[in-house]
Amino acid sequence: MTTVEIWTDGAVSIKKKNSPGGFGCAYVYEGVLLETLSGGEYNTTSQRMELMGVIAGLENAFDYKKINNLDVSVLDIKSDSAYIIDCMEGTWYREWIKNDWTSSDGVLIKNRDLWQRLLLAVNFLTDRGILITWSKIKGHSGLLFNEVADKLAVNAKKNL
Repeated sequence: MTTVEIWTDGAVSIKKKNSPGGFGCAYVYEGVLLETLSGGEYNTTSQRMELMGVIAGLENAFDYKKINNLDVSVLDIKSDSAYIIDCMEGTWYREWIKNDWTSSDGVLIKNRDLWQRLLLAVNFLTDRGILITWSKIKGHSGLLFNEVADKLAVNAKKNL
C-alpha cells in the first residue's frame, strides 16, 4: 500500500473575530514534498480554516491518486486540529447526522456546511478504494511539513 500524507493547517488573526483566514496543505510521500495547495476567505474563523485545509487536501487528492507513478491507496491526514481529528476518529458526525446536525443537548453544530463537504470528500475517496487515516500532530513544534502547511495558510491569509 502506498501512503501519501496530507499535512494541513489553518490560520486567522487571533485578535479579531471573523477576520481574514487562510488554509494550506502539503502532499508528502516518504518525506518528500510532492505538491502544495492553499487558499483563503474573508470573514472566517480558525475552525473553518482548519476544516478547509483538510477539505481542499481531500477534494484535490483524487487528482493526485497517480502521483509520480505512485498508486496511492492510503491518505493520512496530519492535522493539529483536535476538533477535526477527534470528530473523524470518534465518528461524532454520525450522531450529528442522526440528530439533524444538532448535538445531544440540541445545539446546532457549527460549520455544518463544511462538515458535510468534508464527509462528501471522504465518501468519494473511500468509495474509490482509498483508505483515509487521521493523525493528530502537535502544531508549531518544529515538524517540517506542519510548518510548511502553516506558512501556506499564513501567506494565503495575508494575500487576501
